[in-house]
Amino acid sequence: MAASVPSVQQANVNYASQALDVYFNPQKTDQNEIQKAVQSVGYDLIVAEDNAFEQQEEQQEKALTQLKKQTLGAVLLTVPVVLLDMVLMDWKPANWIMLILTSVVLFVFGKRFFVNAWKQAQHGHANMDSLVAISTGVAYLFSLFNTIDLLRERLNWLKNCSRKGKLWRWHQRCGSFGNGRRIGGDGFRF
Repeated sequence: MAASVPSVQQANVNYASQALDVYFNPQKTDQNEIQKAVQSVGYDLIVAEDNAFEQQEEQQEKALTQLKKQTLGAVLLTVPVVLLDMVLMDWKPANWIMLILTSVVLFVFGKRFFVNAWKQAQHGHANMDSLVAISTGVAYLFSLFNTIDLLRERLNWLKNCSRKGKLWRWHQRCGSFGNGRRIGGDGFRF
């Protein structure tokens, strides 16, 4: 991106050392314009010449601390999702609890993947953030659709049974709603 700034003759990136070497004409372009171009694709650029390495180390420490906190939060909310799915899979509210916990993990702790993927997409590029955002986003939408579709099926069944009077007869026979018994051939367990 730095090479697209006017009057930049050459820009070389070394990802291993996290360095960008830019050769430009200072009369036509200043360092802030190059910094804005680099920031527009999701990276940052330290412009100070005096203590650039100390600033870089400080920013890396802050990023690592934030990443550790986000990972811990995601793990703490993911463990209940796994337990609900594996141990309490027949518990009725489990799907909704898992949906809420997964939404928090994906859109709070995983927000940076979507933000960086969007920045890359705006410039016609893709990276690992794009892959993570697309794959987790599609999986989330698929699960969301199935969870909402299951609710729709249950509500339609209740509506149809109440129209036909079957719901009242079932209630009298079973004693309560939602006890897991199967109703004839046109009902299902909920």
